[in-house]
Amino acid sequence: MKNNPFISQSFTKIWLKHFNAGQEAYSFNFIKGLSFLKQKLLPIYTNVGKNNTNGISYSLNDISQHKDYKKNVFIIYDVPTYFNIAEENKNSRLKTKRINQYKGVLIDISAYESFDDLLQNKFKAKSRYNLRKKQKQLENNFNITYCIYDDKITTEEYNFLAKHLKEQITKRFDGLKKHNRVVNTWDYYYDLMLPLIKEKKAVIITVNRDNIPIGMTFNLLSEKVLFYAITTFDTDFINYNIGHTTIMQILKWCFENNYDIVDFSKGETEYKNRWLSSCYHFQNHILYDSKSISATLFANAISIYFQFKQFLRNQNINMFYTRLKFLFKKNSTQNSKKTALKLTCVNIIEYAINEFANLGGDVLNNYTAYF
Repeated sequence: MKNNPFISQSFTKIWLKHFNAGQEAYSFNFIKGLSFLKQKLLPIYTNVGKNNTNGISYSLNDISQHKDYKKNVFIIYDVPTYFNIAEENKNSRLKTKRINQYKGVLIDISAYESFDDLLQNKFKAKSRYNLRKKQKQLENNFNITYCIYDDKITTEEYNFLAKHLKEQITKRFDGLKKHNRVVNTWDYYYDLMLPLIKEKKAVIITVNRDNIPIGMTFNLLSEKVLFYAITTFDTDFINYNIGHTTIMQILKWCFENNYDIVDFSKGETEYKNRWLSSCYHFQNHILYDSKSISATLFANAISIYFQFKQFLRNQNINMFYTRLKFLFKKNSTQNSKKTALKLTCVNIIEYAINEFANLGGDVLNNYTAYF
């Protein structure tokens, strides 16, 4: 993975500012591409970014020459299986546990000559007709334009887009009665997007009515992969299939700019499944010194935890938790006195999670990011 935006200097700096009080991270000679945060009193390190990325990549140096991994455990979140991270030498004392977590979906557009070729091969005639019909209805009924915002974006344009992005996400998820982490950590995303766009590591694509966005995507860029990171639309236009129209604009841009893959990241939805070429898994990698008893014990415990967490997801416990968080948040703004007891219960749960994380190497940090 060349030019991965999630291990770039800007991403690292901004993430540390918002999630680690700006403290510096640790680097190690045995591994390239990543920096880490250390747990208090424990030999456990977690990659910068944790589960706030759409895909982490790394590579190992010659571990016979670089042995600063000894007696330590390293947790690396969200490594897509299609990145094909090389295994360590089987005879090495550095071992890796790879635990499948979320499923991801992508489109391999390198198999097609053009957007029209992709459309022709992926969809039957009726489906192609319906996709174009909805787009044509939108264009006939409103003054529709499509815009690409790259490194030439102005601060005024960015602030205008950010305002509408937040408003649309809030409106959409309030309607779904779901908690949304982008809104919950808006200051972080607001600080992150513009620098990455200026560095050609991100692009915003919009569908506009009278120059006002009604569909938007914030996409991050590696050399050949576009990561479909944040997407939203004005729910007043839900009957026009804005999501599909936006995807078509993304695909056209990718063909024009010689990209190979559009990665839809975590989560399966109807509109994603209609476009996908293949599925993959995000994995959490646990690297550890197998000749250290303590490191091996910690690695095994963390591995069991991640497996159990995925079991809960498979039972849809995460969906219940997400709705519960939304209800508590809305109730607290409407009637703080009546919800005091409920909020106290949530605080107790979160306190217990944090306490366990402090004891167990922060393996539960950002537990609620997707739950």
